Amino acid sequence: MKKQIKVILCCVFLFVALCFAGRSDWSEQVIYVMPKSAYESISAKLGEDCSDYEIAREYVKNKSYYDAMGY
Repeated sequence: MKKQIKVILCCVFLFVALCFAGRSDWSEQVIYVMPKSAYESISAKLGEDCSDYEIAREYVKNKSYYDAMGY
């Protein structure tokens, strides 16, 4: 029984780790391709303590707005 619980916990941990890594990679890719002015505008809007994920999510949600700004 304990061995089964260990296997299940290891699988859950692996799944969570892969999800976190995927989210991190996605955030990095979005930030890499966004204009620097959009990054600065979003980070100023969200504040100093915002994460890369929050910045990427804001940019993707309002991509047409930030692309149309034409900095």
